[in-house]
Amino acid sequence: DLRRAVPGLVALVASERELPAAVAVAAYAFNSQVVDAPGGKLGVVAPSESRESPEARAFLERVVAESGVVGEVHYLTLRQSMQNGGGPACLRLRVPLEDAELAALGANVLATDELLAALEAWVRRHYRDRLAPGDLADPLLARESMTALDELSRLLALGSVYDFQR
Repeated sequence: DLRRAVPGLVALVASERELPAAVAVAAYAFNSQVVDAPGGKLGVVAPSESRESPEARAFLERVVAESGVVGEVHYLTLRQSMQNGGGPACLRLRVPLEDAELAALGANVLATDELLAALEAWVRRHYRDRLAPGDLADPLLARESMTALDELSRLLALGSVYDFQR
């Protein structure tokens, strides 16, 4: 039914035998991002846990071999992101925009080398390397946080986002 409703849909099913649910979850096998790749095929960006799991890696290799539209899988190490509350789920977000939509963004949110360098510098200036429970009662932490958020919203050209900026 889906193939009739969505022309061009390519769906490959991973059976429980091929990729048990517990393994898929542990390896983040479905927390991948499909991206345009050179040569007209698609690429899959997957967490390194999927490469390290024989079942998940075999499934992703089958996607390349059988889909006809995916040409390669790239694995990224995202452990630090996952340990800090992020994780590979963010890889799934893909928002293609037309030129007019890109122009209407009005914010500096598209990844460029310059923006990434500025964000790295922002993190170095504003992120503490440790935070103790007592710090949460320190009014200076709140001021540091507001200063950092204000600078970040200016860096990204978001305008006033937080109540303290108004």
